[in-house]
Amino acid sequence: MYKKVFIETFDSIFKNFDKLLIKLFLPTFIISLLNFSFPELISMEFLNNTNISNLDINQLLLPLIVIFILVMTNISIAVTVHRIAVLGIDSVPTFGSVIFGIREFRMLFKMIQYSFIVAIPVVLISLIPIVGIFIGIFLGIILSSRLSLVFPACACDEKFGFLNAWRATKRYKLLTIVMVILFPFIFSFTVGLVYSIAIEFLIKIVGPNVSFLYSILDVFLAVFFVSALSSVYKLVNPRLLNENLKDREQPKKKIQISSTNNDHSVTIDDRYKTNFESLKKELYEQYKAHGFTEIVYDRANSWILKNPHEEIPYISIRYENNEYYIYVRSSVKPNLSLLKKT
Repeated sequence: MYKKVFIETFDSIFKNFDKLLIKLFLPTFIISLLNFSFPELISMEFLNNTNISNLDINQLLLPLIVIFILVMTNISIAVTVHRIAVLGIDSVPTFGSVIFGIREFRMLFKMIQYSFIVAIPVVLISLIPIVGIFIGIFLGIILSSRLSLVFPACACDEKFGFLNAWRATKRYKLLTIVMVILFPFIFSFTVGLVYSIAIEFLIKIVGPNVSFLYSILDVFLAVFFVSALSSVYKLVNPRLLNENLKDREQPKKKIQISSTNNDHSVTIDDRYKTNFESLKKELYEQYKAHGFTEIVYDRANSWILKNPHEEIPYISIRYENNEYYIYVRSSVKPNLSLLKKT
């Protein structure tokens, strides 16, 4: 299970790497431009130099605008990556998510809700003397990891609230902590440290003009975090999320079956009462009696079963374009329960 989520995390990025670069170019450029143009407005030094007693709204107006644009741009990146990871590359426009779109503002509102839901109980628990701070940290990790699944759902226009996220992760508590908290922290620390040293070296040689590389590094790390979150979401909420993208007025396609000698192919519309996991299980149960016991490939949308004692025969299933494609090479015809009903 952990291996599957890890593979999915990297797979969804590198499989679509070239198109992902195009879709994230504009938000990455905006973030780099703002960080390069207004470094003093979004730093701790600016906050330390701000006199609270003589606070002038005009003095804060520009920093607030810059920070707001940065937040919305980062949300746009998150929406783009979530949708690509869950719904596929075609679910996002050519140049990525709209920065100030309805979906992005909905995500912003969800982030504000999330912050309050996590922060309020953590702060209250932390007020308990001695042990409160430790319990608060533990509670914060649990809440933030499990409830964060609302974000990929929101990006994909799914009706999946905080209560849904809590219930869906009931059996995946440790997985969510590892993939949402530990993995991003370890990955960001190790990769970020190495590249930060490289960037510092470049700055000393070339000058501060290459400091925009820090912004690119931040986007790079954020993409992996978002992809990990999407991979967990696909696991705990296996219902096909792109169902909403299909035209439900069209009748579901008939199951197509074709055979040539000992090769068989079956195409099943995903609107039939079945899913990827149940099809895999049925195929495995049928063909293990014929010596097919070795699963050589197991991804979220692709699966291959082989006979370890023979080179050519194999059983495969993949999910693509709202259909399941089953192919049997050099073996008996698949005997699925769904085929008996049709």
